[in-house]
Amino acid sequence: MKLPIAIISMLALTSAMTLTPRDTDAVVECGDLEVMTVDPADLPEGVSLSDVRKCRNHPLGRNRYVKGASMAPLDAVDAAFYNGTVGAETSPVESLSDNLSSLEKRSCYKGAPYGCSGGYCWKACGNIEKGEWCWTAKKLGLGAWDKCSRWQDCGTATFSCGRGACPSCGCGC
Repeated sequence: MKLPIAIISMLALTSAMTLTPRDTDAVVECGDLEVMTVDPADLPEGVSLSDVRKCRNHPLGRNRYVKGASMAPLDAVDAAFYNGTVGAETSPVESLSDNLSSLEKRSCYKGAPYGCSGGYCWKACGNIEKGEWCWTAKKLGLGAWDKCSRWQDCGTATFSCGRGACPSCGCGC
């Protein structure tokens, strides 16, 4: 009698473990950030499916806090661009937008070309006169969100705005 009870108990335990989501399961790991899905045919050159981040939305959402953030100083090139005295082809910022219609109001700030806020990189983009900005991500915006501890860890030219049809992706404020 003890043997069948032991077998039934082991089967029940095994079934429960199989049905319980693993910590590595993307749905569990991402939660409200949602799982990132990309059609392999839509990947830009140089980006593979393994480069795509697991979670679609940015961990901080659309909340970029300027107070306490580490921000790059405006240099002469940045200042000339902000004042409209250089052409767009010499711009230190990238004008990239992805799913603008889904963006909600975000904190606008035009006192720095890029910076580090909450441990993540951001940069000026789009309409910089309004102070539009985006979170940056590796692999042309489809990879992991760029992390930082100070503004020197971030930049503009080689940093892409996050992409992925998510509210925290793309350019806006």
